[in-house]
Amino acid sequence: MVVNYVEIAVKEIMEKLIEDYGYCKCEICKARALAMTLNDIEPQYVLTDAEFLAAKASFVRPDNYAKLLSITMDSLRKVNESINHDIQLMAMKNIAV
Repeated sequence: MVVNYVEIAVKEIMEKLIEDYGYCKCEICKARALAMTLNDIEPQYVLTDAEFLAAKASFVRPDNYAKLLSITMDSLRKVNESINHDIQLMAMKNIAV
């Protein structure tokens, strides 16, 4: 199965940041921040366990982790500065149709 390792890493970082900094925990805000973050980062698709471990190891490097952390935090901040759950929910329902 093809997996974007960056998405997995961003979700892990995002959960920690939400807990540590008190960002909105609702699924709408988390989905919006995830989408914003993933749009700003090059994906890293993997297929095998070895590729997955190599991708994971690349994000252990401080410079790569710091970049991912910074972009994720910026997305969470932007979403939390403009929370409007009703409008976001309507937009998500329109996209899903």
